[in-house]
Amino acid sequence: MLPEFFEFQLPTKINYANHLAAECGMEIEKLTGSRAFIVTDAPLVAAGVVQKVIDGMQASSVEVVHVFDETPANSDTEVVCRGAEIAREKGCDIFVSVGGGSPIDTAKAIDLLFTLEGDLSDWEGVGVIDQPLAPHVAIPTTAGTGSEVTFAALVKDRSRNEKIIYQSPRLAPDLAILDPDLTVGMPGWLTAATGIDALVHAIEAYVSNERQPLADAMALWSIAQIGKNLERVMADPSNLALRGMMLVASTAAGAAFANALVGAVHACAHACGAHFDVHHGTANAILLPHVMAFNLPDAADRYFDIARALDLNVSGKSHEEAGTMAVEWIRRLIKNLGLPTRLSEVGVTKQGIPELAAYAMTDGGMFANPREAEEQEIEALLNRAF
Repeated sequence: MLPEFFEFQLPTKINYANHLAAECGMEIEKLTGSRAFIVTDAPLVAAGVVQKVIDGMQASSVEVVHVFDETPANSDTEVVCRGAEIAREKGCDIFVSVGGGSPIDTAKAIDLLFTLEGDLSDWEGVGVIDQPLAPHVAIPTTAGTGSEVTFAALVKDRSRNEKIIYQSPRLAPDLAILDPDLTVGMPGWLTAATGIDALVHAIEAYVSNERQPLADAMALWSIAQIGKNLERVMADPSNLALRGMMLVASTAAGAAFANALVGAVHACAHACGAHFDVHHGTANAILLPHVMAFNLPDAADRYFDIARALDLNVSGKSHEEAGTMAVEWIRRLIKNLGLPTRLSEVGVTKQGIPELAAYAMTDGGMFANPREAEEQEIEALLNRAF
């Protein structure tokens, strides 16, 4: 049955091609703006990835006025404020983010502060931003976050030890340029962790209380493609066809969860990132099987569909049996990828778990999770993952 009401938005134009960065200026100059402020991180500058984008803009009318490469692994409010100040000094009028979720989210927040001014705290929360921002072109270099098409920026406020959400369709980039070549240089662990991040986006969108048919279609397609291709791209990291499939699957998962939301995996992962600086994709990988097992009683029919999307033989199986098969398949996948499987491996302390559970209960992901959870249940889940 269709829900009585649903809303699906995809404000971002998406362009895909191998080596598209070499021609990115042709698309970027179609937007309003001629003075580009690139937001990225130092490793991508050192690896020459950012230079490919700069070279691709040479033949256009858009001038690169500054490369801001201070983005940390977890986007940071102090960095955002510094970036917005420099953007004003340089007289920029268009933002280009190059990187994974942290540079893209940092660019979203810099654009927000640059355009609307005030304090970042003025714009916290959902639906507060109701004015257009400066144009933003997102060029992802990982296949995982989907931030190139989402409506949110997550930025860590270290003074509060919290991850702050800024969410509005106004934050969606105007253009996403998908070039598989830019993802080839990812370290193996990052390919694995970001791939699982995309898988979590798709799974949580599909089982969400806010699920809807258009997001469902994108989520199931993404699950199927990641299930087929993630281990293959790990074994053949220079294969542009496999890199391209993972990149598009990540973007599809991003569009799905932007509209259908995420669940308890993300709520707990955000807590781990805020309190222990755990890499987001890695935290998702550790938590995904535990949350799926927790949700199974209330979402068995949806997990049955996920098992089929993963090409598991569910003939004659009940929804619960097929869902359990999907959970175990994902456990094996994460182990085969060589990712951590316990929170104790990534710096989380046993003493910190009650605080993580309390923090997770305040996260919007808990609202959309298919099984309602009490704080003590989340604490027990985190202890199982420890």
